[in-house]
Amino acid sequence: TDVALAPGGELPSAVDWSTSPYMPVADSQGGQGSCGAWAVSYYANGFLQAKDNDFTEAHNGSNTTHLMSPAWVYNKINYGVDSGSNWYRNHALISSVGNADWDTMPYDWRDLYGWGDEDAWRIAPNYRVRPTYDLASTSSTMVIKAWLAEGYVLPMAFDAGQYSHLSDDDIMSSTEYSSNAANHANTIVGYNDSITADGDAGAFLIVNSWGATWSGNGYWWMTYDALKELYWPVMRMYDYVDYEPQLIGTLDQSTAASKDSKIWMGTSSGLYPVRQPLWWAGTRPYPEFMCLDITELVDDVGLADFDGVELGESTLDSGCSAGVGDDRLIQAGFGDGSETQPGPVTRLGSRVVRVFAGIEGSPGSV
Repeated sequence: TDVALAPGGELPSAVDWSTSPYMPVADSQGGQGSCGAWAVSYYANGFLQAKDNDFTEAHNGSNTTHLMSPAWVYNKINYGVDSGSNWYRNHALISSVGNADWDTMPYDWRDLYGWGDEDAWRIAPNYRVRPTYDLASTSSTMVIKAWLAEGYVLPMAFDAGQYSHLSDDDIMSSTEYSSNAANHANTIVGYNDSITADGDAGAFLIVNSWGATWSGNGYWWMTYDALKELYWPVMRMYDYVDYEPQLIGTLDQSTAASKDSKIWMGTSSGLYPVRQPLWWAGTRPYPEFMCLDITELVDDVGLADFDGVELGESTLDSGCSAGVGDDRLIQAGFGDGSETQPGPVTRLGSRVVRVFAGIEGSPGSV
């Protein structure tokens, strides 16, 4: 439930989502540089999806289907090396592909390359976020507080070397914080106007990704004035409330292309944008099975008001084949970079629409 504004439109003096049943349990990224994925996928998107789907066991971690997988996201945007990520790429991946849950894609900090099995790919489209997001300067204290009061938790970035200045009360003040670097991502989950430290009034409550035994159960405070010293803005993203994909395109490869190969799915009418997933993952082979939510194309295909779709299949000499649909409606083929192979015809009276998929690239290598 979102926090309502106080009478007269003022913000409440304190907001704390850390105790919400929808707040994912504090957990650890281990020895991997995936803090951006933890902030955006595990905490921010995890909180949105838990609220939307009533995942009340997110807070105690007892049900891993109620938690989003940071591994699903980080392994698709890390260029095949453990060098960290910014939250713009994290957001783009979740927006275009979705977010598998922890149950189908468990986190293992030693694994940089796993992309998930068929179960993970099929659940991920349910947890997409909208392509739009908002940014707020760290000096915009009232805006950040308003976003928190509206029911969002917010990724932020700062210098983790400054943790050494945390006092015994787990509050970092502007007197203690002194850095222009941004090498670690955390998530703002609340605020309290009454907290003071070193002359600063008011502080934000923040969750780290170093486990529940770190600091105060994984949480710490940064004063409003200290946050103003940070360089990177704060992000707010939006989910699709009550979202259920209506059309899924599947890619089942007999010869796996490289992960830097482009993939797209679309319709022949040209009336709707082609769906293309966004990831940055190096040159290892794609997994044998992948799928993509193409609900954006459902009106053009006409599935909303037409039941009799012709079935057909196309396979190119590359040894690859693809299916577009929900495993019963449409089949299509894809090329190896030089062409796009159209799929079968969908006939809506006098209207004819082809569904197609494409891959442009080369075979993957380890």
